[in-house]
Amino acid sequence: MVGLSAGIAFLVNLSIYWIIGNTSALTYNMAGHLKFCSALTLGYLIFNDPISLEQVMAILLVCLGVFAYSWVKLREDIVAKAATQLPTTALGQQSVKSAA
Repeated sequence: MVGLSAGIAFLVNLSIYWIIGNTSALTYNMAGHLKFCSALTLGYLIFNDPISLEQVMAILLVCLGVFAYSWVKLREDIVAKAATQLPTTALGQQSVKSAA
């Protein structure tokens, strides 16, 4: 049982390392908040745990913030990719600027 717990802890730490390495600490923080809201929501849906209006409002606010952050990050990535690509011709070939 201890080995299983250690293996799961290792995988959790590995996933944290991967998320922060490929994105940022802020993205990891957003994922943590989304996970917490998911746990609250599933607890309410599966186990009929009581949930207050303030908790519902907080869950909705967190989800809205996470989705807004994701949308902004995706837009930034699209703009950054477009800025690094060379313009293409009608045939799809990359145009080359001559050094005149």
